[in-house]
Amino acid sequence: MSLLTKTPAAPRIFTQEYYHRLNDLEEHSGWYQGMCEVAVRLVARHSSSSGRMRVLDAGCGTGLLLTQFGRFAGPDGTLVGLDLAPEALEYCRRRDSLRLVRSSLTPLPFGPCSFDLITCADVLQHLEGQE
Repeated sequence: MSLLTKTPAAPRIFTQEYYHRLNDLEEHSGWYQGMCEVAVRLVARHSSSSGRMRVLDAGCGTGLLLTQFGRFAGPDGTLVGLDLAPEALEYCRRRDSLRLVRSSLTPLPFGPCSFDLITCADVLQHLEGQE
C-alpha cells in the first residue's frame, strides 16, 4: 500500500542504479550489518513492546534497516517506510510486509504518537537547504 503526498522531486542522484548498489553494499558490508545489529540491540534493550510495535523508517532507502525491526513489530505491528525518492520505494516493494509512503520528512504526514519507534539513518547528509 502506498500513500502519495505532494512533495518536491528527489535529487537525481537517487536512481534505480543507486539503490541497487546501495542494497548490495548494505547486504554485504560488515560495517552496515554491524550498524543494524547495534540498532536492533538498542531497541531490544529499551523496548517494552509486546510484538505489536508501529515502526517508521523516515528516509527508508532500500528498506533493509526497517525489515530488521520486523521482530519487534510482530504479526500485528506495522512497518512503514517513508522516502521522497520513488526509486527507493520501488526497491522497498521487493520486501515483505512494508507499508510505503512517498513524502518529504517535513512535515511528516502522520499525526502525533502514530509510531512507537522512528528511525532516520543515513539521511541528514542528503537533505538540501536544511540548516
